[in-house]
Amino acid sequence: MMSQSRSALLVIPGPPVGKARPRFTRNGKPYTPAATAAQEQAIAWAAKDAATGLAAQGWTLTSKAVSLTVRLYLRIPRSYPKKWRERAAAGLIWPTGKPDADNGLKLAQDSLNRIAWEDDGQVVRATVEKRYDEQPRTEIVIEELGEKKT
Repeated sequence: MMSQSRSALLVIPGPPVGKARPRFTRNGKPYTPAATAAQEQAIAWAAKDAATGLAAQGWTLTSKAVSLTVRLYLRIPRSYPKKWRERAAAGLIWPTGKPDADNGLKLAQDSLNRIAWEDDGQVVRATVEKRYDEQPRTEIVIEELGEKKT
């Protein structure tokens, strides 16, 4: 008998942020930069939200392999001429600046540890995409795959 695969969608409003490298105090103690910590918290809160979070979508902590899709929607620069803004909104111009796509993916993976899955090592397939939109946000789609990990 085949099991039904589960999936969930999280939407985190606001400009996307990538996972920044740790910073160090003068005495060498590492710390997470404020923007990274705030975005990790925003993702965790979105996942735990009673009305729209993972539990509301029928998702519980999994030990199975998962597929992760992260879409980073960046605000169309106000400095763009009208023609460029229209092309960006239509998906014909891609954002090539910060945040880096891989850092957006890493932030999403780390933020959902012990919330969506036990460990981000369970992510066996990942897709990340950066797009322009008038409403900056991060969308995360999680899909459970296959059988329990070994």
